[in-house]
Amino acid sequence: MTRARRARVAEAVARVVTGGAAAVALLSVVLVVGYVLVRGAGSISWTFLTDIPRKSMTAGGISPAILGSFLLTSVTAFIALPVGVSAGVYLSEYAPRNTVTRVLRLAIANMAGVPSIVYGLFGLALFVIQFHMRKSVLAGSLTLACLTLPVIITATEEALRQ
Repeated sequence: MTRARRARVAEAVARVVTGGAAAVALLSVVLVVGYVLVRGAGSISWTFLTDIPRKSMTAGGISPAILGSFLLTSVTAFIALPVGVSAGVYLSEYAPRNTVTRVLRLAIANMAGVPSIVYGLFGLALFVIQFHMRKSVLAGSLTLACLTLPVIITATEEALRQ
């Protein structure tokens, strides 16, 4: 068997294995989501989605949770997107190629690898305790902005390099 033929066979095997793994993963997700939808469809109603919780959260609805998630996501995007895109544009187009820029890029890459629980503890210590913001949408949004900034900055830089 020639080298080119072996390479084609290896590539075909890799495609089949990768496709099979992707199919198993996709099927697993579809089965879990389908199970949850079929079993929970009777419990989800417009009242459940729009009502407030009652009886120690054993009855009622999830309206405050939906509203809180929407507010948290909106404020986070309002803070993180302009800052992250601006920083990415600056680093990609205007920042000088020097040691400070390299260290900054390394710090951003390291921040992207920090687990989210560490960001949560950081947000609790800094925003809630140190800045006396209490448990609020703003404190949570600032914490999530810190979490998403490295991803936004890196994605902006990569998009501008293309």
